[in-house]
Amino acid sequence: MTRPTIIKIISITTLTGLLVLIGFQIQSSRTSDWRPLTSNQTSTQPDLLLLVNHENAIPINYQIHLSNFHGHRIATVLIDDLEELINTASRANIHLQITSAYRTQAEQKQLFNNTVSGFIQNGNSHAAAIEKTQQLVAQPGHSEHQTGLAIDFTTPGNFDQRLKMWDWLSQNAHHFGFILRYPENRQHITGFHHEPWHHRYVGREHAKIIFENNLTLEEYLSDK
Repeated sequence: MTRPTIIKIISITTLTGLLVLIGFQIQSSRTSDWRPLTSNQTSTQPDLLLLVNHENAIPINYQIHLSNFHGHRIATVLIDDLEELINTASRANIHLQITSAYRTQAEQKQLFNNTVSGFIQNGNSHAAAIEKTQQLVAQPGHSEHQTGLAIDFTTPGNFDQRLKMWDWLSQNAHHFGFILRYPENRQHITGFHHEPWHHRYVGREHAKIIFENNLTLEEYLSDK
């Protein structure tokens, strides 16, 4: 990565430090006896190419079958590929951990509102706080995390180790059906700053095409 890129990531990482803290607070508030949705709550396979962004909300009737994976709720459809991704990374001395996966509407609302409050406490006006928050956190109903198909990754250690992890994911995640959802210099397309930790499951076939053609999900779907 170039020095400007690293500086930009450090800046964004600093801004999102509050989000990580809030995410852990939300995760710790969940009960330990959570169970997957029962089969009669959803009878269809999830749309792996569902587009969720600032302009496209999650459908009101959207349902997803969730499973518990290492303490996180995740779409059942991606569990096997995720486990293989984590195991393969481990063999490459990349130790992946999940910081955020599925969120409910209430959890996304809490995260959004708390982030706005954090910016206001740092001296921003309410309007400016909302504008800055929208570049980092999706509004409730517009978050990929509410689909169960998005994963935020981290790794133990210092910033250099996280850089190594982000680089490995950017080059290898597609083999397991995941894409880097918010690439660098694509904010004008995705609506979000570069997030090297945020990956979205679309399935191996789609991920391979998206990676090989250096596309965002928006660009890929525009050709469909």
